[in-house]
Amino acid sequence: MRYPNGRRKPAYGTFSISDDHAGWRFDQVATRMHELHEVAGYEPDIVAIELVPMVRSVTVFRDLCEVAGYLQEHAHKEWPDAVQVLIPVTEWKKLTVGRGNCGKPAVAKWAEDYYGGLNKASQDAIDAIAIAKAGSIIAEGGLYGDATVGTG
Repeated sequence: MRYPNGRRKPAYGTFSISDDHAGWRFDQVATRMHELHEVAGYEPDIVAIELVPMVRSVTVFRDLCEVAGYLQEHAHKEWPDAVQVLIPVTEWKKLTVGRGNCGKPAVAKWAEDYYGGLNKASQDAIDAIAIAKAGSIIAEGGLYGDATVGTG
């Protein structure tokens, strides 16, 4: 599947701890990842997961770590040959937008400029797309190599 500008759409999904229907329990994570796989229609080569940031609430931090752990475990079981990339928020922003401390509007503008056709996407979905792109740059050896930052 491709965007209007011809770039291949990455498969992506969002997982949340703040929604009653979110995937923060293992069975819900497994179900959501299976749905993502069905929609994508292909086996992923790379699974990019945002590294859990430090937050003030111990409970929220614990829940986020639980989600990340479930994602990693299920991704390994489902796609054992896929490379898993854990990427801090500042790194994925730097590799896509070009600035690690940029805000959500800059990420949205990058995604629209790079892929096009995202004007109805949620910010979580846009972030997931950027994380997927940054993960592919890292997995392909572009973190410190000759990858073009900001344009992919």
